Amino acid sequence: MEQINLIDVTLLLAAAQGMFLTIYLLHRHRRPLPNRFLIVLNFSYSVILIEMMLEELNFWDPFPWLIPVVLGIVFVMVPAHYYYALHLTRPGRKLQWRDLLHLLPFVLLELFQGVGMLRGQDPTEELFVPSHGGITVFNLILMGYALVYMILTLVRLERHRAASLAFLSNIERIQFRWLNNLTWLTIIILISFSLENLLLLRGIQLSDEFNLTSLLVALFVYALGYQILLHPDILVVPRAETLGANEQAISAEGPIDVLREDAPKYQKSGLSDERADAIRTALLQVMEQDEAFRNPDLTLIDLADRLEVSPHNLSEVINTRLGVHFFDYVNRYRIEQVKRDILDPGKQHLKMLAIAFEAGFRSKSSFNLLFKKHVGMTPSEYRKQNS
Repeated sequence: MEQINLIDVTLLLAAAQGMFLTIYLLHRHRRPLPNRFLIVLNFSYSVILIEMMLEELNFWDPFPWLIPVVLGIVFVMVPAHYYYALHLTRPGRKLQWRDLLHLLPFVLLELFQGVGMLRGQDPTEELFVPSHGGITVFNLILMGYALVYMILTLVRLERHRAASLAFLSNIERIQFRWLNNLTWLTIIILISFSLENLLLLRGIQLSDEFNLTSLLVALFVYALGYQILLHPDILVVPRAETLGANEQAISAEGPIDVLREDAPKYQKSGLSDERADAIRTALLQVMEQDEAFRNPDLTLIDLADRLEVSPHNLSEVINTRLGVHFFDYVNRYRIEQVKRDILDPGKQHLKMLAIAFEAGFRSKSSFNLLFKKHVGMTPSEYRKQNS
């Protein structure tokens, strides 16, 4: 075995952090179902780090048949990543027996390798022979399998974000940007590993002993630990009732585009023009006179209860009569209020963030993004232009 260097120490510390967080989550936060997938994900990455560190030390040279056994955990890791996102965005979903089918590749690989080992053979040896494309079949399968799950995760998060615009006025709580970023980091890891493998088999060494990929995996574990330890709110799964009125809001198929002319969502609602106009008038009064938009937690359900109408009918009025999603409708009022407050001489002493929060915004980043989108300039530029 080679002597331990700085990279080995980095991988060892990351693996130790991953194992520590796994134990911590098992002890303190194992009950919500999404957290259980987070535990599996965290543990899997720690095992991969240990494998990479041992490979760095040439530990596997006498035991090459063990590599598929250890790397097989990727076939557990990537479904856990996807199911973590799935159950975060659909907290009311129950596990089903068919979900276990996602573990079938892992089980088959371990059985295949285990039976071969008992016979004194390495049944996956041929999978590690470079193919005509310059990459081993095993790694090709592994990377393709993982990439499919990462794409599914990104699609699930985007559908959830898009569907949330129909019933939430602030989506920071359920947008899961950190998980989106970690998913992209995983894709970068997959690309890095494939590239290093391809170049190495062609005689080009991008980094010694796959150090680039190893450090990226360590970065993932450090980033995940950062989120868990410094932002523990990610361990508190949003209650299902705060995420939408019913399964029409978020479903397995994703949101329905209610702004399309051919959208079938409201064709059989039975809402008359007279009733729609009455709801619209009442809605304008609540928003303009009562300033309901100032509530940062305002949802479609809250507003419907206040107007004593069904969330479905209120959504129909906002989408078809006003031509916007609930999210845009409410935040336009907030932006107009911010513009008025910026020009108010009695509020010149207030910081921009204080004005934004008073108008109903929840975060600085969301406020700045929406303000520039609707006004065409940043809040600071607007204040300077009108000072």
